[in-house]
Amino acid sequence: MTAPVYQRETSSFDRVLGFLDAIYAFAVTLLVLNIDVTSPEAWSSIEAFFTQGIGSQLLGFLISFLVIVAFWRRNHAMLANFTGLDPTTITWNIVVAGLIIFIPFTTQGISDPHTDDLPLPTAVYAVNIALAVMAHAMMLQIAARRGLLIKPLNRKQLRARAINSLGAPIVFLVSIPVAYLTDGNTAKFCWLALLILGPLGDRLVGHADTRFQGQPSTPKAPE
Repeated sequence: MTAPVYQRETSSFDRVLGFLDAIYAFAVTLLVLNIDVTSPEAWSSIEAFFTQGIGSQLLGFLISFLVIVAFWRRNHAMLANFTGLDPTTITWNIVVAGLIIFIPFTTQGISDPHTDDLPLPTAVYAVNIALAVMAHAMMLQIAARRGLLIKPLNRKQLRARAINSLGAPIVFLVSIPVAYLTDGNTAKFCWLALLILGPLGDRLVGHADTRFQGQPSTPKAPE
């Protein structure tokens, strides 16, 4: 039996997108709950505000805000190239969404001034982000195999995207041993490598699209 496909421009497709957008928005909103100013003295001056541990909470909020927004933008761009959604791609979207909505919890560990320098919170956060990136990348590969892309991608284009998707997980996972060898705050500096690897990966994808455009696309997998 052929699985149903919710075609673009249908209410079923729009309902899935609305559900996913709501999850990303909710996850971003939950981040603010990690900012907790309990001491009245913290409001006495700017210096006191940041010496009471608020700085680490704001930094954790900023990092995860940018991460979740980046996920939402990439997901929005990816789904814009979908002709429709079937149960398999919907399931993978839900897996990604579950990992995204877990980010506010793991953010608490890396932003709380009592735990931000411990290795375990950094490790848990790094695994959370790495799994989310890999699940999101897998969703594109599955959609391509199932013939659900408006602009089909051939194997070499998909390989370039798969290689590009490994950059962020590698960076976050490498920060785990750094956290245990040094401390959690030092390990966070590893994440800055994404400022370089991200643009390089995008150039790799762009080069692959230019070089291999027009070659036969990935054949649709049998139902």
